[in-house]
Amino acid sequence: MNNTSEDLSNSFLSFVSEYKVLIVIALLAGIGGILGYNFYLDSKANQNSEAADVFAQLSSNYALEEKDEALIDALHSKLETDYGNTGFATLGLILKAKHFGEHQESEEALNTYYAIIDKTDGIFGDNIFNSIARINAAQLENNLGNFNAAMEALQGLANPNDPLVLEIMGDSHAGLGNSDAAIASYSKAIEKEQSEEVKIMLRSKISMINLSQ
Repeated sequence: MNNTSEDLSNSFLSFVSEYKVLIVIALLAGIGGILGYNFYLDSKANQNSEAADVFAQLSSNYALEEKDEALIDALHSKLETDYGNTGFATLGLILKAKHFGEHQESEEALNTYYAIIDKTDGIFGDNIFNSIARINAAQLENNLGNFNAAMEALQGLANPNDPLVLEIMGDSHAGLGNSDAAIASYSKAIEKEQSEEVKIMLRSKISMINLSQ
């Protein structure tokens, strides 16, 4: 047994001696990887913190009655240029679209929502921001009477069976005169909706369709 242990020890020492350069390289690579990853995390945390500060300034300026449009544009540009890979850049675009919508600038709002959709689409995108943009774009398209465009905006949603999405889809079908499809969407929304007030509103939409037939 001692001979076996001694043989194993000798084999290990021989292996270390023969491949010591590779072993050192592997150890250094491992340590470098850990240090690099920690640096990446620290850098990302700092970047998010800085982006949050810029977004806070942007949000504050949007809240003012007398807005400094030049400063707002500069803050948007800084978010997109310096912090475009953070969620705060996308939040800034949502603020911009909301601002346009509140001031009846529907085309500008739509363009911004579609820009968010393009930015957040795909496997490496962001489902939450993408859904927010798609839902808002669809609502605006419905308001403008662009019912087919509204339905196209809802395509690719992470959760197409959300009650609000089903309601918007029902509105699109109703606008196109597809009564049966509209009623089906509203009915499905009622099944999934938790709020009794919203259910009452959805039932009233169904009643209006039935009365018009």
